[in-house]
Amino acid sequence: MSGQQTGAARGPLPIRGKPQVSAGSGPSARQIGDTPGGSDSPVTVRGILENVSLVVAPPTLVVALAFWFGWTFTNARSAYFGIDTSTLDFSATDYLLRSADAMFVPVAVTLLAILTAIMVHGLVRHAIHTSRGRNAVARGAIGGAILGAVLTFFAVWAMSHVVATSYSEGKLRMTTSETILPSRTEK
Repeated sequence: MSGQQTGAARGPLPIRGKPQVSAGSGPSARQIGDTPGGSDSPVTVRGILENVSLVVAPPTLVVALAFWFGWTFTNARSAYFGIDTSTLDFSATDYLLRSADAMFVPVAVTLLAILTAIMVHGLVRHAIHTSRGRNAVARGAIGGAILGAVLTFFAVWAMSHVVATSYSEGKLRMTTSETILPSRTEK
């Protein structure tokens, strides 16, 4: 190696396209162009949560969601029995307490989806290191995309079909008070 220097002896290579002005002195000083908020940074969940938390505080968001779930749950249940929700005179605390029943299924499904995504992520990372695994991952991705598109189309079609026929045929008549409670004039 006469006449040639190794990379370690020369020091770090300059990054092209970035200014070489340091924000401090010494070898560990950060470069001004290397700011974390630069346009080169990828979008991450942490970054999104940090930006959302600048506008809405996390406890406020949790309480607002709990209130909404409780109100929706109580409103749907009382409408099923033909009772107007305003006659029950519930307070905000009542709606928050009733939100536990309404939030259990969505929270459980979300947690199971997160655990499944973590498992699939680990399997995919492991499978990518072999050529056979890469082919399987590619086929799985294509199959998953097709399955997702078909299920989304079916869900949208079913929702529009069920809502349209229910309102047009009067199948939601059970929610009116006349069908559940007989009128007082009948004897």
